[in-house]
Amino acid sequence: MLTDTMTSKKLNFKDGLFWTVALLVLLTNLLFSFILTLEIYQVSFSDIRKEYYWGADAFPWYYKNKQTCLIYIGSWTILFVTTLFFQVYFAFKDNKTKELYSGLLFILFFVAMLVVSGPMD
Repeated sequence: MLTDTMTSKKLNFKDGLFWTVALLVLLTNLLFSFILTLEIYQVSFSDIRKEYYWGADAFPWYYKNKQTCLIYIGSWTILFVTTLFFQVYFAFKDNKTKELYSGLLFILFFVAMLVVSGPMD
């Protein structure tokens, strides 16, 4: 078994695998948080009429109007950024249990977002 020279902790493969998966989940959360933040910016500040047809049947239910879209996307952004904060915080604190729970919470929120969004035609 290897030993970390800085902390004198014994390193094993399971820790490396755990932190690799945790980092992948964290980066996925970061990506979705960034994408949703860009979506909020685009809906709020750009000339969105060229890209979205508010109330059209081809779009999901939350594109009914601009306000509904911002509330929907803003809610998911807040949830994703909050779990991202906890994931980073617990990673730096080296708390594997809470890191696992915050990663699972992100996955749960992501699946819930897919279910709530409904089918895309």
